[in-house]
Amino acid sequence: MTEPSGDLAGERADAVRNRARLLEAAAWLVAERGAEHVTMHEVAQVAGVFSTMRASGR
Repeated sequence: MTEPSGDLAGERADAVRNRARLLEAAAWLVAERGAEHVTMHEVAQVAGVFSTMRASGR
C-alpha cells in the first residue's frame, strides 16, 4: 500500500484546506490588530471554519 498524497500522509483534504484558511485568516488578523487583540473564535469566523473550542474553566 502506498502513502496518500497531500500535505500530511493520511490527512483528510478538508483538514488540509481548513488549516490553510485558518493560517491565512490568523496572519491577516494579527497583521491588522496585533496578536494580543485576536481571538481563536475570530480567526475561525474569518476563515469560515466552524469552531468547537470552548472554555475549559481551568
